[in-house]
Amino acid sequence: MTRRLLVAVVALIAVMGWSVMAARAQQQRDTRGTAASVPKGTAELAVIVTTDDAQSQPIRRVSVSIQAGELDVPNIGVSDDSGRVVFRGLPAGNYLLTAARSGYVRTFYGSSLPGRGPGVAVTVLDGQHVNGVNIRMLRGSVITGTLRTASGRPAPNQTVQAMMVRSGGGERKAINLEGGLGSVTTDDRGVYRIFGLAPGDYIVSVPNVAFGSQDMRAVSTDELRWADKAVGDSASTGGVAPAVVSPAPPAGATMAYSPVYYPGTTVVNEATLVTLGPAEERPGVDFGLLLVPTATIKGRVIDSDGRPQSGVSVSMKQADVNLMDLFSSLFNTSGRTGADGTFVLTGVKPGSYTLSVRATPKAADAPPPGANDPAAQRQAALADLGLFGGGATTHFAEENMLVQGTDIDGVTLTLRPGMTVRGKIVYEATSKTPPTDLTKTSLSLSAMSSAAADPMAVAAAFLGGGGTSAKVAADGTFTISGVAPGRYRLNTPLAMVPMPGANLMTGGWTLKSVMSGGRDIADAPLEIKPGVDVSNVVVTFTDKPSELSGTVFDGLGRVTPNFPIVVFSTDQAYWTPSSRHVQTARPSSDGQFKVTGLPAGEYYVCAVTAVDRTEVYDPAFLEQLVAVSFKITIADGQKLKQDLRLGGK
Repeated sequence: MTRRLLVAVVALIAVMGWSVMAARAQQQRDTRGTAASVPKGTAELAVIVTTDDAQSQPIRRVSVSIQAGELDVPNIGVSDDSGRVVFRGLPAGNYLLTAARSGYVRTFYGSSLPGRGPGVAVTVLDGQHVNGVNIRMLRGSVITGTLRTASGRPAPNQTVQAMMVRSGGGERKAINLEGGLGSVTTDDRGVYRIFGLAPGDYIVSVPNVAFGSQDMRAVSTDELRWADKAVGDSASTGGVAPAVVSPAPPAGATMAYSPVYYPGTTVVNEATLVTLGPAEERPGVDFGLLLVPTATIKGRVIDSDGRPQSGVSVSMKQADVNLMDLFSSLFNTSGRTGADGTFVLTGVKPGSYTLSVRATPKAADAPPPGANDPAAQRQAALADLGLFGGGATTHFAEENMLVQGTDIDGVTLTLRPGMTVRGKIVYEATSKTPPTDLTKTSLSLSAMSSAAADPMAVAAAFLGGGGTSAKVAADGTFTISGVAPGRYRLNTPLAMVPMPGANLMTGGWTLKSVMSGGRDIADAPLEIKPGVDVSNVVVTFTDKPSELSGTVFDGLGRVTPNFPIVVFSTDQAYWTPSSRHVQTARPSSDGQFKVTGLPAGEYYVCAVTAVDRTEVYDPAFLEQLVAVSFKITIADGQKLKQDLRLGGK
């Protein structure tokens, strides 16, 4: 496995001290959607957009956006005939630049990966006029072909998507393209054309068929013969139905269109990769939609005394998340039990599934939970969709099953007492005022995926179900009931979503730790064992997050923005998706970098030539970085400055 590693971090300039965070301008919008109180400054930034080839010709009508901080509203300009766009009246700051035009690869200034961000930030000072910023855009590659139905006719109005595939840690991973650029719709001829793609390997698929998604029934030969005979008998009696009609034969199997991958398979691991070079057009990527047999799953939910449980949500989801098919777990099958505790799930396609229930047992004649509670009804509706688990429940039932196109009947799910996680939320304040109503603090217990390191896969698993919100009291004590055995992560809900910085800030407060048994489990698995509750968990938020900052110098002592910094814990247990213990920082054009919100502990620090979010949590990747890293120790709330001098060839 080849990695783009910078093979040396040889000399360090160790300078400890406090650093002052530069004020960052925040653009906001008013309720009418127009810009409101946009910060103004005296700086100017001029950008030239050219083609990324030997001729380096200017490109006009390119949308160039600049953004100071990931949460700010971007400022957008359009290049003129000379490829130039000028941004005036800017406040001082570090600006990320992105260029986009139809037919070209979306470009992030300073990024060595075409189509991938975030790139290098350009530092602009008060009153400074920055010129000579050149964004070179690569003409995009193309994948085109024809999509047909199972009967061979053109399939119009179907979504065809291309997902880039990268290898790492001994497995292939699909990458969702920035801005949804890899998704198009077929025309009336069934023809699709995906353009603006960066060089690389792609999986081409139809993730969800727009028509025929409901069950269809295959008509058997026996049924056709029976119908022909019935028509013939009617004709022989002058159109009058005969007195005796033979019974119809058994109905044919139900079927439905399935997600399909080029060159025509329902199994993502059997898909053929389409490899694109720079500005290459690949025609003839033709394939067809596939019908697969579907099954009906019937069963009932009872409590330990055998009483039927009505109004209970039953969810069926994929047993695991495939890194080559990140969104399949979003499409779950779910239903609700009737008065007799029975449920029916239809249209289940072949695969391995987990059938699960979260509920609180009730008497047979009790009304459905939340019958007069709108909030509980909304929570039940989310549970029916398989989103974010259910509300506060005390019992669970689970069963794994393999579905192969044959109906399954007689499934019995018996509710068992779940485990309980209890704890307390604490706010450590140095300058801010802690909230008075702690019931608004959000915590979620989410099942950890076994699909390894890709944060998109973890987000898919989280959205696909398994997340349960904590019930928080006004004094900060919280309870999560009805937890099934397994491995979980207890954190703020957004921490499960692969959004930079999402797991750090909650209303201006930073999650400091989630302590259980003397160990911080905010980024590590919490093992729930059968019959064993978890108590005395302490979740701490702080208004004084730690900070690691510094400047990167090359071997000649010059500042350099070209090498991303990777900071990761020396404890491999924290090498998990969206972990606060694994972070990256891209130096700005003046070589300065900053990492905020690191929990106290010992860390490796190193520089690499390139890195992206699909590999930064990969244990195999991080293991390679250990040998070329140095160690630092950071304390709670410490603002540590550590400059880096790079060496080697």
